[in-house]
Amino acid sequence: MEQIKINRLPGQTWNKLKMNFTQADKKDFEGRLPENALEDGTESARTAEVYHKETEFRTGLGEEFSQLLAECGFENTSCLKTEEYGKKTYRIYLHREGKDQCRVYGMRAEQGSELTVYMYVGNDSEVGTGRAGIQTLIEAGSGAKVKLVQIIDAGAETEVLNDIGAELSGDAQLVVDQIFLGGKRIVSGTFAALKGRKADFQNNIAYYMREGQDLDINVISSQTAKKTRSEIDVKGVLDKGARKLLRATIDFISGCSGSVGKEKEDVLLLDENVENKTIPLILCSEEDVEGQHGASIGKIDEKAVFYLKSRGLPEDRIYDIMAAARIETILGRIGDDETTEKVRASYEGRKSNG
Repeated sequence: MEQIKINRLPGQTWNKLKMNFTQADKKDFEGRLPENALEDGTESARTAEVYHKETEFRTGLGEEFSQLLAECGFENTSCLKTEEYGKKTYRIYLHREGKDQCRVYGMRAEQGSELTVYMYVGNDSEVGTGRAGIQTLIEAGSGAKVKLVQIIDAGAETEVLNDIGAELSGDAQLVVDQIFLGGKRIVSGTFAALKGRKADFQNNIAYYMREGQDLDINVISSQTAKKTRSEIDVKGVLDKGARKLLRATIDFISGCSGSVGKEKEDVLLLDENVENKTIPLILCSEEDVEGQHGASIGKIDEKAVFYLKSRGLPEDRIYDIMAAARIETILGRIGDDETTEKVRASYEGRKSNG
């Protein structure tokens, strides 16, 4: 059985920890990714021009996943773009139907423009099996502002590989807001190359995994230009045997003087049988930089539970409120009523079934 290595950690750690990379079976995707298998649900995305990228992007899942997509016929991408100093919003709905499917998107924001993309990976099948492969390649021109909102709420037996690669020019800003709510296995990788002076990258992640679900995240910020800034902020909940592995890397490359990078994570554990792994990493080959990382991992404070119970709230409702707070931190940033309503409806439905 041939496997590909994805979500590689830039700086290797002890192999016994099994955190340096994860794997995917190549046979699970070969020959099973028909072109345009995922319908977008929006006319703007379906009619987007084919976009040919002359230089290769580095992405979070890595080179082997990109090669697999090329072998399966996904060398071209649908391009979602803006004109210079323009402003545009796209909505993409990827409804799964228990089939192995894949789609590649190119996002190109020209100089001084604003580009916003809402991407919802859902499930409209009662069975909800299969695999989805999604790759998003982002170019942000000088002074451009790009916002990508990803909601992954797949079926209980669905595996999702989510790959992002971005290149930022001078004064460009990229915000990636992600909410992971469901899927048997979700492997998500993001690589942001801050190549222009004062480029700014922010990745905000919230997740609620349960019922033995597996979440594998890899975020890499590569800062090569002067006075760049990056921030990785992760908030999540693990319940009922769920597993999570987070690799968060800030890489200060020689020549990026005056740059700043921050990583922080807040994880709430609601079950004794969950598996939580985190490896924050700061690589540095430049002296004049500022890097910070920190993590808060634990259970709900017993004093807080006692206080809320004394106010008449049942214990299961208290846990729901604490879990929802982490999702709401991202929802409050999205600024889109339609997406917010879909996420809340899914979350409330999950509580009523749980």
